[in-house]
Amino acid sequence: MSIRAGIYTRISQNAGPGDVLGITRQREDCEALAKRKGWTVVEVFSDNDISAYSSKRRPGYEALLDAVREGRIQAVLTWDLDRLHRRPAELEDFIALADRHGLALANVSGEVDLASAAGRLHARIMGAVARHESEHKAERIRRKHQEMALAGRSIHGRRRPFGYHKGGVTIREDEAAEIRDAARRLLAGEGLRSVVVDWCERVPSVDGGTWSRQGVKRLLTSGRVAGYRTYKGEIVAKGEWEPILDEDTWQQLRALLWEPGRGASGAGYGPRRHVLRGLARCGRCRAKLRIAIRTRGRSALYGCPPTTEGIGSCGGVAVVAPAFEREVSEQVIATLTTGEGLAAALERASDDRPDMAAVVERLRADEEKLSRLELRYALEEIGKAAYFEARGVLAQRVEAARRTLARQQRAGILAQVPSTPEGLRDWYEAASVERKRELLDAVVAEVSLKPARRGANRFDPERVEILWRA
Repeated sequence: MSIRAGIYTRISQNAGPGDVLGITRQREDCEALAKRKGWTVVEVFSDNDISAYSSKRRPGYEALLDAVREGRIQAVLTWDLDRLHRRPAELEDFIALADRHGLALANVSGEVDLASAAGRLHARIMGAVARHESEHKAERIRRKHQEMALAGRSIHGRRRPFGYHKGGVTIREDEAAEIRDAARRLLAGEGLRSVVVDWCERVPSVDGGTWSRQGVKRLLTSGRVAGYRTYKGEIVAKGEWEPILDEDTWQQLRALLWEPGRGASGAGYGPRRHVLRGLARCGRCRAKLRIAIRTRGRSALYGCPPTTEGIGSCGGVAVVAPAFEREVSEQVIATLTTGEGLAAALERASDDRPDMAAVVERLRADEEKLSRLELRYALEEIGKAAYFEARGVLAQRVEAARRTLARQQRAGILAQVPSTPEGLRDWYEAASVERKRELLDAVVAEVSLKPARRGANRFDPERVEILWRA
């Protein structure tokens, strides 16, 4: 009875048709070897563009092992042993599997008998040599990338960087315009979430995927858009390409988008539907109100979570969303358009309009000092008391600078809205939910919803209490 054999082929890089041909040649050579040995090839397993040295999963190799365990194949054919393994630990696992199942192994470049001590020694020596070659190759690649980084040369994967044509040197104006517009909007007070939602709706990404908050943030604060070459996260040289953003704009964006409290979620964003979500709290237990969607076309509800969820909530407050949101909006509009409401709010938010470039520069310098301080403490160059004293001073300065930047962002949205009741109301009604929320965040610290009175079946505005920003 003929031995049932499986062929395994692999290449590490799939840069073009030539590599596919390499896979084909490996298979054809293995089929010829099987014919000479009188084996019947029943399955072929392949991993294209996956290194055996890396930690990435190899689906084809895993399927091969499953076929051995399940008894579907009794022998393995490969072009060379380094197609199967480049890590000694992986080779040892394969030898153990071969022992358990009486597996035969044949490779085009030479016979290896895993059933004999000499054959196993030969396989282990070949595996050690293959690992050395992989490590040496990885070291050469790292050195090459480091040299290119220090020279300011562009380097990228198969996907071109957003804002640049293929090659990463020439600016692609349509995408660069979106980057500049996003920077302008953010520095004028618009929220990052609003920009992400807008881009998801109309700005195609390079790979056709969905924009995420973290992805847009990473793009706008990357060294590339300012013309800098980075290596392992650090700026090491001026790049060989033209910058999309000027230095001051880029530094302000970095300080603004790295502000503590800004979420780092990588999830894509759909449009916000409820303007008070995350801002409204229960007037009894202070828990954040959640949104409950009612069925059969009825309005959504803001409600305190049930006590059964064990988060310290009371579950005793609820209100229909449209009436609640409308009342808060009316109070905000009335406050901003009565007397010097808008002007006073703008003055509080602007904080006497400091020199933003100086604020950003001080923030960056203090952040660098904090990093150096952490390193000195880790190296035991300074004592615990001195470390905490210096860290406290620097942390206070960093926090103050970030609060100043946050106030300037709030001032940006307030500077864009009309000051008359009719004008502000028209602006608010025409604005997206994202823009409405940005206005509320600029003047409102918290919205509290008190419990309803017994017997009342209509919304009572007296239930709404707004804590204004100082």
